[in-house]
Amino acid sequence: MDEETAISLDDQVSQCVAVRDAGDHRSAAASLEAIVAVAPHHFRATLELLVVTVMSGRSTVPDKILARMPAELQAHPHIRLLIAQHHSQHGRISDAVHWLAGVSQESVETVPSFSGIRRELLATLAGHSIDLTNSLAAILPSHEMEQARLAVAQVILQTVINSENDPDQFFFHLQKWTFLTPDRLHLRADIFAQMLIQLPAHMSADLLSTAFAYLVATRRWGEARTIADRLLAMPESVSDPVFAKALLAFAEEGDRSFAATASHVMAECSARLASDNPPAFRRSAAKLNGIEVRARKLRRELRPPEDFSAIGALAPTYSAKAADAGPHLYVGLFGQVRFGRYLLDPISTYLKSELQGFVERGGSLSFGVATWQDSGQRELQEADGYSFLQDLIPQPIADRLATYRLMSVRDAMPLIPTITNRLLDECRHTQVIDAETLRSQFDRDAFISIDSDATFLAEFGNRLTEVFGESTPLLNQGRMWNRIAAHRSLVKQAEENAGRPVTHALLIRSDLTGLAGPLGQHLESRILSGATNWGMFDHDPHATYIEGVGDRYMITDRVAFDRLMDGYELMRSIVAPGTAVDPAYRVRFFPHAHLRTILFEHGTEFHEILRSSIQFEIYRGRRTVEQLHAEIAQDAEKSSDKDLRNFFASLVASSAASA
Repeated sequence: MDEETAISLDDQVSQCVAVRDAGDHRSAAASLEAIVAVAPHHFRATLELLVVTVMSGRSTVPDKILARMPAELQAHPHIRLLIAQHHSQHGRISDAVHWLAGVSQESVETVPSFSGIRRELLATLAGHSIDLTNSLAAILPSHEMEQARLAVAQVILQTVINSENDPDQFFFHLQKWTFLTPDRLHLRADIFAQMLIQLPAHMSADLLSTAFAYLVATRRWGEARTIADRLLAMPESVSDPVFAKALLAFAEEGDRSFAATASHVMAECSARLASDNPPAFRRSAAKLNGIEVRARKLRRELRPPEDFSAIGALAPTYSAKAADAGPHLYVGLFGQVRFGRYLLDPISTYLKSELQGFVERGGSLSFGVATWQDSGQRELQEADGYSFLQDLIPQPIADRLATYRLMSVRDAMPLIPTITNRLLDECRHTQVIDAETLRSQFDRDAFISIDSDATFLAEFGNRLTEVFGESTPLLNQGRMWNRIAAHRSLVKQAEENAGRPVTHALLIRSDLTGLAGPLGQHLESRILSGATNWGMFDHDPHATYIEGVGDRYMITDRVAFDRLMDGYELMRSIVAPGTAVDPAYRVRFFPHAHLRTILFEHGTEFHEILRSSIQFEIYRGRRTVEQLHAEIAQDAEKSSDKDLRNFFASLVASSAASA
């Protein structure tokens, strides 16, 4: 190829890149493919073609050009990286490993996008290595399986971790690989914990503090202690609010021997952030963590609200001490009541049984429900697709009907006529919630607050949409906090009725089923401890990764409860026009995070209750055989299908025998 032709091709490639950068990937790829077809040795044309096809998603182009690609191009690390990514996109893991071989971090570090691709590939391949060893579980003994999983994944991921120098990217990898992959959440967190304690000595304080915060969030206390000791030996770490906040949580929940040290770091960090020359931080979370740490210190010192406003923090909550008239527990349900007929009585029965000892020892018990006028339950229609009915019928019946190729609810009616009519009728009559029905299902003396969604939208929801755009999760958070705050007026009614102040509260979602475990023991152990400003929450591993806490149920003393009651107004203050609250708080609007932030700043002591202690499930609407026993018995006679009639008869007999 002469020099004039080569220059001409370079110009053509530059034109293709300009077309790609303008957003027309399809045209750019077609033109580059034509160039590579006549000039397979042209490195830049080949590289740019791989970039546009691989980065746009799955494509067959790399396979086409690979057959004619010269050996010297195949050996180039950038080419190898993109081909490895191509094979990974198509699930060809062995090929991806082959092409990634020889692509060192040094060979891609001058191109940030390529460096990111390499890290992502290594993380993906580590995940596949776990999947592969999982498939060998029936062959290898369990202890060998664990060693194999850890060894393979650690070898691959250690490179990812050790080569990262950006604390935000470092956190992104840690969070993405665990929080966003809940199917292997605990195992992957274990792998990272083992690797993080082996971070090299040259690691910066902000990277180590990110690792420490992750270990605290995943409750890997031993490994967290190792990193804490390293950070405390680094003078610059006391200026880092990410470390200061995580150390306070570690001292409270992981190792109380660090309490004095955590308080010292909080004070030192707050002083440096308040100085005329505050330190700068690379981690984006540092700004909000700094405000949270300073607010917690101000709250501990009982400083006035204007001091909080001056630093852009949320307003404080100060509780007036009530006269001691004995323990009074307020139990409040919050959220939409979609399936009250099936859930409220079992919840009430469980709670009253668990709290019987509390009452027998002189405790007073009050109940309340704060919900919405619209139940939120979708009305079932005969013309609906069968899947809507399939999600509501007992699992054994759904499994049996899977072979019938049903397309609509109407198609199922001849097969399960009584069951279908029962569900159609239920959905028609449970759209609107009323107080008397709630009392009949939950507690006859319960205090009730029912509001409309239209009121919420006018009051706060429309403002949320103005700030964040259309976001159902954020609107639902606003709705949740609206109903939590509604318990303030119900508590006042409960106090007037009982003649004594509420001293403790249990807030619980109204859609929990299968509740079991010693909740009463947990409550009374905290009351007997004499501690103040505490809360117990369900342990939610996902929530902890985003600096949140479980919110399926919340057991608190009055000091923490008063803060919860302020949660809705605090949330509104974050997005109010002209607010003094720093906009950094807006990241806390996602589920679980606002709860933890307002209580952290309040100085509340957190206690998490494992699901192994208090069991529950979130009810999605699927009825059980026992709940539809009478309807199944009728369909054992009315079904148009003989095999189904026999099947229903056997279900009824089996259910009766186990009753």
